[in-house]
Order: sequence, then structure tokens, then C-alpha cells
Amino acid sequence: MTKRSFQGLSGRLVLALTMFAGVSAGWQVPGSAAQAGPPPPTDLENRGLYPQAYIPGELVRHEDQYAEEALSTEGALSTEWGLNTWSRVIFASYRDNNYEVYSMNSDGSALTRLTNQASADYQPDLNRGATRVLFVSDRNGNPEIYVMNADGSGLARLTANSAYDFMPSWSPDGSRIVFYSNRDGNYEIYVMNANGSGQARLTINSSMDFSPAWSPDGSKIVFASNRGNYYALWTMNADGSNQQQLTPAQNFAAFPDWSPDGSRIVFANDLDGNGWMDLARIDANGANLTQLGFYGSSDFHTDYSNPAWDPSGRYVAFMKIQYTYYQNEWYWVHAWVNYHDTQSVWLDEPGLVSGDREWYPEWQTADTTSPVVQMNTLPQWSPGIITVQWSGADTGGADMLSYDVQYRVGTGGVWTDLLVNTTQTSVNLVAVDLVGGGLVTADGISFFFRARGRDKAHNLSAYPGGNGHTSTTVDRTAPTVTITAPTQATSLAFPVTWSASDTGAGVASYDVQVRDLVTTTWTNWLLATTQTSHFYNGELDHTYQFRVCARDRLGNQSDYASSPIVTTTTPSFSLSGQVFNNRGNPIVGASVFVTPSALNTVRSLAQGRFTAFFNAIGTVTLTAAHPGYGPLPPLANVPITAVEPIHLYLPPANDLVANGQFETGDLSGWLTSGMRLSTVVTGHTGTFAARLGGPMSDTTTTVQLSPRDAAANVVRNAKAGPWLSTVKQVIQSPIAPLVSGTLSLAYRADSAQPLSDTFSVAVAAASQSMTWTLPLTPAGWQHIWLPLPNWVIGATAPTFTLSLIWSQDDPSSMAGVVVDEVSAGSSLRGMWIVYLPSVMR
Repeated sequence: MTKRSFQGLSGRLVLALTMFAGVSAGWQVPGSAAQAGPPPPTDLENRGLYPQAYIPGELVRHEDQYAEEALSTEGALSTEWGLNTWSRVIFASYRDNNYEVYSMNSDGSALTRLTNQASADYQPDLNRGATRVLFVSDRNGNPEIYVMNADGSGLARLTANSAYDFMPSWSPDGSRIVFYSNRDGNYEIYVMNANGSGQARLTINSSMDFSPAWSPDGSKIVFASNRGNYYALWTMNADGSNQQQLTPAQNFAAFPDWSPDGSRIVFANDLDGNGWMDLARIDANGANLTQLGFYGSSDFHTDYSNPAWDPSGRYVAFMKIQYTYYQNEWYWVHAWVNYHDTQSVWLDEPGLVSGDREWYPEWQTADTTSPVVQMNTLPQWSPGIITVQWSGADTGGADMLSYDVQYRVGTGGVWTDLLVNTTQTSVNLVAVDLVGGGLVTADGISFFFRARGRDKAHNLSAYPGGNGHTSTTVDRTAPTVTITAPTQATSLAFPVTWSASDTGAGVASYDVQVRDLVTTTWTNWLLATTQTSHFYNGELDHTYQFRVCARDRLGNQSDYASSPIVTTTTPSFSLSGQVFNNRGNPIVGASVFVTPSALNTVRSLAQGRFTAFFNAIGTVTLTAAHPGYGPLPPLANVPITAVEPIHLYLPPANDLVANGQFETGDLSGWLTSGMRLSTVVTGHTGTFAARLGGPMSDTTTTVQLSPRDAAANVVRNAKAGPWLSTVKQVIQSPIAPLVSGTLSLAYRADSAQPLSDTFSVAVAAASQSMTWTLPLTPAGWQHIWLPLPNWVIGATAPTFTLSLIWSQDDPSSMAGVVVDEVSAGSSLRGMWIVYLPSVMR
């Protein structure tokens, strides 16, 4: 087994593009145990400079957890950008057991080997237009910079010295080359002409300056430096002046590449300090530092490095290098060129280049042709709104990306940006807005427009001179508008009404804006509407303002600034609830009566919901009524600010239970029995309800025993229990059958013990009976309904007995149950669905 080694920048042996790692658990020397590596070293500055040692076949793969199959790139890139038709990828590869330079289309097709000789050729860079290739080669004994045509012909050497020259990068116009070299005893940034002449040094300091790249406009250069004893990105003017630090102090930042639009820079970094490089992005002004793929220990022994933007600025190609530590040396075992779609979350790493021995990707456009842009001719005269349209065509293959649009007022006006980097191809403009200066009309004023376009390769066309692409002169008379709204709304939905008068063509449509005085920002509510009124849905305790503008049939439009403003305040508080029947079905159209009165008339709507509005807090009394249902006692002391919805249950109109709401103030109509006799307490609705249960005053009294005892009227210790509290009523069965006969009640269990206390409801006729045991665990009032059996109705059972039974084992317990709104009768549905058309009723 052989390994290749190269002298590093600080005299250390360089073994990898992006080093550091212990041996993978899946790599193993035949006949020996897997060897664990030490912690990663710290000589990050040496990585990415040279081709490195590689172990191609001497090691045996055993379920290598770091191994990764190269992905096919056929059709992998988004077809919407059509990159394969107008861009080329260049890279170095060890696929032939030597580092050579290759090129291909973006989908992996047209793969071409450009160099073929025994020395290492690497760090290629492709110019805009994809016609010329820079690369580094040691074919003359040390790393020098060479240039050749994109097909490998026309080879020429650009540097010739005993030093190391690295990472050449074309200027955007292809006239100059930036690189770095240690020819003056320290690694510094240099520039030269495209033919190798005029080599000049740009940086002078004792630190290491390396990996430079041009900005897309050619005015700046970004590079890496360890000034301050940490690695950061720096920028400078193309002549070396105004050197400024870009990235903050961190463990490592290097190998930058500028996005095609000049707004962002992508680079390799080691933000977590684990010795392995990841990828990051930062704005060209130093803002918004963002980690693109933060791997940390989850991808140990792996570097993500040397990122390169695609020429559209959507994708980033990068190297992914995995290492092993073998016989006290580091070796790379896999090297992929993958890519990331910056418009997506980093979920995977599709392969850009097929193979796992691929290095130094560069992605460049073959399209250097600027697009052609035109504007539709405007009419000689226009109304107050001017519709400007434009389009573009690109013959270079990259297709259109965006436009810049400018306007000027009058022949002597200054061209002003209207839209910048927009994908729009039209815009509607209000002429008076363009005029500015407080003028209320644009009549008689001429407006001029021009546009330029950029394609997806970021080739930018020029603005036309003179009067631009097109012009128009405005004739405008705006309508006069009015708007009204209530000063105090009685609900959250309130009407806003507007109108306009126009002495010319007549009003065509309106735009209405609203602002909440909490935010004070005007926002569009209704645009280009022909309505003259609409309900606005506001929020509680808010104040809204409204204004309107109108346009006539020629498009002349009034100005918001001259529009009257109306102000509406919504209610401060609301109380919501639902109205149900005795089976818990919602009732639509029920009247809800509120005392003191609400601001609005309250009725139940869909799903039985109702809302009452108020301007002050306090308590109110609620009741509900609807034809076909019985009366419901009022629900008192309801806080207006109640969080939970209020539920009102209307009893049936044919209620068979006497005094089921206990509003007589006693238990009239009911028979009571048990050790703890029932009492009347505060009710759910109305004033009263029945309470069953509670502590006994005498635990040794002779009592009426429960039916489970073998004999009645036996003297026993009352503590033995269980002790009953019962109310019951004999009810006359109706002659006519009930419709969905229903037994309904509201109850509240107080301090109940679910394992020993029970609350039951029973109905019994001459020969049949049925008992339901109700749950005690939920807190608060509950409404429950039970279906009445058919045998309680009719001549066969002229009467039946309804019983409410409380049972408790502990005679001293405060437990009990409060019962209210007991009813038995038909269940009339409160709403139903009707189809064709589908509505809720």
C-alpha cells in the first residue's frame, strides 16, 4: 500500500482536502482489528489546497457506516431552470487513479476528460461563457497555474516560480485572474492578467490569506485569512484597498464563493469546533449568517467544503469528503460532489457528479448573451391609471429571470426605479402617485417608461437611451367619494357604506381601505369592488377607520388622501353560548333574552350559537325561547367575561314532569324519602333546584333501610350505610305517543366519591322498570338525556314513576347531588340539513 503526501502551508504533512477523523467502523485492515483514530487535528488551513492521499483498494469494506453510493444525476436538477442547456460543470477527479480535470453538462452528460498526464491537475475554474479553464498542476515540480480551452486544447502555463500558486479564479469579464501564493514567503492574494502578465500582490501581512473569489460585478474580492488567530472571510476592492472582515470570529471560515447576483456568499466553516467543516451562507454585507448543513458529530470523519454556486444562484455544489485514520495517517476514502437546492430545506444531498473520487466543483454559465427587452406601446392619452407591460427574450439559452423598470415624469425628468428585480411583466400605476409633489391631478403630464432584463445566468441588458421604450400623456378627472359607518357598532360585524359622484363617464369601481388604530397601518379591505356597502368583521374593543377611493370607467381614480375617514368602535365585551333541545341538539332561531340588555338583538344561529355584546363588564341574566318548546327559567349571575360558553337547554312543550325546575321554592309534586331528605337550593337556571344527600345529624337513629337489606325497619348503626336520599314523582302517561320520548335533567355532583357514592335515575311502570347510573367524576353542571322506553306510554301503563336516587356509604360526608331542569316529553329537533340547495335550518 502506498500513500501520497504533500508539504502543507505550515510545514505539516497534508493528507486530505478536509481532514480529520478516526477510522470508520466499516473499514478494517485485513487480518487486524479496526483502528480507532485520535481526536481531529486543528490544521484546518491545510485542507482544500492539494490533492490528497487515497486508499483505493487495500482496505476491505465491512458495512461501512460512512460509505455512500453516488447518486445518478440524470434529471436530478429542477427542470424549471433548464441548467443542462446553458451551463457546464468542471471538477477534478481521481477516478483514473490520478487527479485530472473533467467537464460535463449539469445533468452529468457529455462527460469529457480535459487533462491526461502523470502529475496531479486540480482546483479548476471555468470562466463565464464556459470557454476557458484555469487549473493548478504540479507537472513542473510544484503547484503552478495553467489555462486551457474548454475542450482541453490551447494549454498554457501562467505562473512560473519555485513557490506554490493555488486556487485561481476568473474575473467576471475574463480579463483577470485572482489567486494566492507563498512566493513572497507568506501566503498572500495576487492578481494577474488573463495571459499571465501583470502579476501583482494585493495583500501584505504576516497572516495567511487564501482562497480568493471575485464578486459578480468584478469590483470586489472575497478571501479567507487567519488574521487575529482565527479564520474568517474578508473582502476588499479589486485593487486590494478597503480590506474588511466579513464573518465573525469563529473556529474556521474559508473557501468562499459569491452568488451570481452578488447578494450572498457561501463558504465552508467549522462553527461547532469539532474539526470537521460544514457549509454556511452570509449576505455580502455581513448580515444573516446561516448554517446550510450543520452536521456535527452525526457526520464525523466528514468534511463539507469548497461550495460553488450554480450560475442561476439557486443551487450550491459542494464536496463531501469522508476519511479514515490508518497506520497513524489520515486518508480520504470517499469524495463526492453533491448539490443543495437553496429553495428547499436540506433533507438530502443529491449527487451532481457520478462517482466517489470527485473534487473541486465549479459551475459556470455558457450563456453570456444579454436578453432583449421590449415594452408594449402605450396609447397617446391615458386615464389616471397607466397599465405598463413589458416582456423579454433570451437567445443564450438561460431564459428570463427578472426585470428592472424605471419611469420619469416629463421630458426633463429624472429616471426613477419603479420595480427592481421583479418577475412581473405588467403594473398598474396611479399617475398622481408618480407625479408627487402634492399635486392633485396629472392632467396634461407625460410619463416615460423603460425596462431592462436579466436572464437566469444573470446577464443584464442595458436601458434604452432617450425617452425610453414608451410614453403616454394623462387625462384625468377623479370621482368624488363619501363613506359612512356607525360610530358605535352593536356587534363585531357592522355595515360600511360608500358612494361616489362623477361628472364624466360614471363610477366603475371602488377600493376600500381599513386601519385598526392599534396598528395605525392602512390595509386594503376591498379592491376594485362594485359594491357600495359591505359588513366588516372586527374584533372586540377595537376602533377602526375606513376610507375609499373610486375610479371611473376610464380608470381615473380618486386619491385616498382626499377621501373622508369614518371611525367605528366595536363592543368591548362578548358573551357566547349555545341553545339546545332536551337531547343536546342545537336549536337555530331561538330568541335569547339578556338582562341588563345587550347592545344587539340576540338569536341563536348555526349550531345553536349566540353571542351578546356589551360595553361594560358585570353579570347578566339569560333565558331562551323558541316556538314549539317549553319555557326555561332564567340563568342568573352570568359574568359577561365568562370564558366557557353558556349552554341553555329548552324543555319540551309537552313536559310531563310537575315542578321539574323546582321554581315553586319547595319540592311540591315530588315525594321524598331516605335518611337525608332532599332540600331546595340555588338552581342552575331559575332560583331553585333540589339537593339530595349530605351528612346525617344522628348516626344511631332507626332508619328506613335500603332495599338491599333482608328485612325492612331494622334497627342498626347508621354508619353501616349505604344511605339513600330520594325524590320521586308519579307521572300520568300521555295518551298520544311521544315523539322521541326523552328524559332530560341537569345535575351537579358535590364532593362525590365515585367508588362509593352513586346517583341514579329510574322509571318504573306496573310491571317494568329501568335504572340509569350517572357519572359523578366531571365537575360542574352537566346536562344528560335518556330515552324513555315505549312501555311508559299508553293505556297499558297509565302512570309511571320517575325517581332520582342518591346513595352514599359515609353518613358524615358532605357529598351530594343538585338536580335541576328535570323534564320528560318529546324531543323536537332544533335544526336539520336540507339538500338542493344545501343549507342549515
